[in-house]
Order: sequence, then C-alpha cells, then structure tokens
Amino acid sequence: AAAAGEGVPSVRRVPSLGEVLLTPTRIYVRSLLPLLRSEAARAGAGAIKALAHITGGGLLENLPRVMPRGSVARLDASAWTVPEVFKWVRRAGGGIDPTEMARTFNLGIGMAVVVSPENAAMVADDLRGRGETVFRIGRISAADAAAYAGPHGTAAAEPRVVIEGLAEALD
Repeated sequence: AAAAGEGVPSVRRVPSLGEVLLTPTRIYVRSLLPLLRSEAARAGAGAIKALAHITGGGLLENLPRVMPRGSVARLDASAWTVPEVFKWVRRAGGGIDPTEMARTFNLGIGMAVVVSPENAAMVADDLRGRGETVFRIGRISAADAAAYAGPHGTAAAEPRVVIEGLAEALD
C-alpha cells in the first residue's frame, strides 16, 4: 500500500498580485535582538552600528535616517535580487523612474544592518543562522565635497544614497 500522499503531485499556490502587494511588513526583532543584547553591545562596542527598517520611503529615505551627516551610501543593485513584483509595477506604471521606485519601495531590502567591514561576515553568519537571507549591498563612507555642492557653493551635508545599476536591476 502506498503511504498517504505518495504519488500525488504537489501543487504550490501562487499568490495573487493583491496578496503580494498587501503582505504585511516583516518584523526582524527575533533575528536581531540577540546581536543587540550581546555583552559587547551592552558595553557600547556591539557589531551593529545602525538599523534601518526599509518601509514607506524606500531605500532613499529610510537609510539616510541612520547615517551621519556628510556621508554617502553607495549601494550595488546587482548584489541582491529585486523581486519580480517591483519590476512589474515599474512596467505597469509606464516605466516609472528607477529613482522614484527606490524612493517608494524597499525593492526587496526589508532591513539594512549597518556594520563595520570587520564585523560584516560575523553578523551575516549570525543572521543566516537565524534563517535570514543576507546580502552585502554596499558601503557608507564620507562624501566628497562635490557630492554635496549646493547653490552658490554651499554644501548640504544631508546623507545621501546612490544606487548603482538600479535601472538594470529593475528591467
């Protein structure tokens, strides 16, 4: 006799567009709390420097909230896979500008965890061990003066985000 379910093809239900768009924001507290509560973190020397939950406002508005003045985040859009739904939204919207997409949506990055380069592998391994998908998407550094040149030679030192290869990642 065959075991229950043997020989029966499995059917994976594909969610509707509405279900995908209305999926609630993911909360990362269970995965991040152990790193934030470590002995080193309590002593002020934790591996995590900042966290940015990428919700409304997308990557361009959420990441700068945790960056120092006069800095720039240089992200590489080829470092992660942009979910198909965002590519569809862009096409259905008549070719929405990639910058506007990054200002509106998280493009598949739900949480940006800012760490020093020497702690990146350890933090990534810890989060992967907790079931998270981790991508190293870029780096934050001091911006050169030209990046902040404003009108009449003034400098606006608000943090900025530059995403290389974004148009290609959204195609």
